[in-house]
Amino acid sequence: MKTIPVALQAHYDSGNTTLARLVKVTRVDGTVFGFTDHDRTLTFGGLDYEPTSVFDASAISTRAEMNVDNLEVAGLLDSEGITAADIEAGRWDHAAVEIRQVNWADLTMGAEILRVGEIGNVQRRGSGYTCELRGLMQKLQNNIGNLVTPSCNAKLGDARCGVDLDALTITSVAVTDVNSRGEFEASSLGQDNGYFVQGEVRWLTGLNAGITMDIRAHSNVGGLITLALKAPFDIQIGDTFDITPGCDKSFETCKAKFTNSINFRGFPRVPGKDKTFLVGGQKS
Repeated sequence: MKTIPVALQAHYDSGNTTLARLVKVTRVDGTVFGFTDHDRTLTFGGLDYEPTSVFDASAISTRAEMNVDNLEVAGLLDSEGITAADIEAGRWDHAAVEIRQVNWADLTMGAEILRVGEIGNVQRRGSGYTCELRGLMQKLQNNIGNLVTPSCNAKLGDARCGVDLDALTITSVAVTDVNSRGEFEASSLGQDNGYFVQGEVRWLTGLNAGITMDIRAHSNVGGLITLALKAPFDIQIGDTFDITPGCDKSFETCKAKFTNSINFRGFPRVPGKDKTFLVGGQKS
C-alpha cells in the first residue's frame, strides 16, 4: 500500500500546494540522472535534480485491478541530458526509473512515490523522443517456465548451462582494420571459422565503450568479425574489446565445441508437429 509522509499529506490537505516532481533515472551502466519539472535545481536524497525540458510525463494513475500501468514520457533531446547518440546506442534501454512528488518549498516533508519501473522502448522523433515507462506489474506479463524444444533453452554460461564462459572469453582484443560500423578485423583472433558466431563483443575503449553487441559472422581470415547490428558509433583501429564464443543451441555443438552434453537443455528426440500430422504410414 502506498504511504505518504504525514507532513506532506498535511500539505496536500491545505489546498495551497507547492509541488514538484522528481525523476531519478539509473541506467544499466550505473550512470544516475535527476530531472525535475521545477524551475530550479532541487537536491533530495543526496542527488541534484536539474530543471530540464527533456522530461514531460503523461498523467500518472494507478488502478486497483491487476492491469499493467504504463506511463508515456516525451521530451526534447538535450546535450546535457538525453542525447540522440545515447538513445541510438541503447544506453537508456531498461534504465530504472523512480518518480516522486515533493513540496519544493520544504523538502524535509519527504516524498510520495508516484511510480517505480523501468524504461521500455525509446524512439527518437525528430528533435524529440518518446519512451514507455513500464510499471512493476509489467513483470507479471512474462512467461515463466521452460519450453520443450529441440534446441537448448539455456543461455551459454549461465547456471543451467554450466560452461565457464569467463575462461573462454578473450580479453582486450584490439581492432586492426575497419570496414564499416558492422564489420572489422582483429588479426590476433585465430580461432576456426564461425567460432564466435552468435557470441558477443563488449567494447572496452573507443566511442562504443560499454556497449555489448551480438556477432553474426566470423572468419579466421584476418579475424574478421561481422556484427548482427551496426555499432551506434564509428569503430576505430586500436579500439579494444572482450569477445566470447557463440552457441547455436544444438546438441552437436554442445558436445563437440563445449564438451558439455551432460547439461544440454534441449529435447532433440521429442516428436514435433511434423510427426503429429503424419498419416497412412508416412515416415516423413
